[in-house]
Amino acid sequence: MKSIKEYDIKNEYNIKVFMGNYNKREFYSWMGEFFADRKYRKKMPYLINDVDKIWYVIYERRDKIVGFFGIKICLDNTLISDIYIDENYNRMSIFEYMAKYLVELYQEETIKVLTKMPNEQIIWSNLSFTIIGNRGNYAIMTRKVKNEKN
Repeated sequence: MKSIKEYDIKNEYNIKVFMGNYNKREFYSWMGEFFADRKYRKKMPYLINDVDKIWYVIYERRDKIVGFFGIKICLDNTLISDIYIDENYNRMSIFEYMAKYLVELYQEETIKVLTKMPNEQIIWSNLSFTIIGNRGNYAIMTRKVKNEKN
């Protein structure tokens, strides 16, 4: 399996996927500003690139990053985290498209997400996620595989 994949979204945006043993230099050439720039560090203080994290980077044809999602596959669930969509774009439209894309991609797994945004919670709820708890200001939501036992 390739460690970097590209997908086309609605002829407007592309998705670049960094997973496995990907080229860190290329990853940070795309994502470095989000890990280093103070304005992003304030918005995303918990942004960390773990070795087992999969990154879905949404970008325009001109290689301008529109947003990204991080995925971590754990023993009992798949965690969607580190969600960012540039506020200069139709944020909720892109968010909803990516949420549906990831739910379809990981449909065979229990998915967990942490969110503090009410609009995001509505979208996750519409995709069969339920709130199972809270962590500070964040709602913990999960979507279980249909034939999985509680």
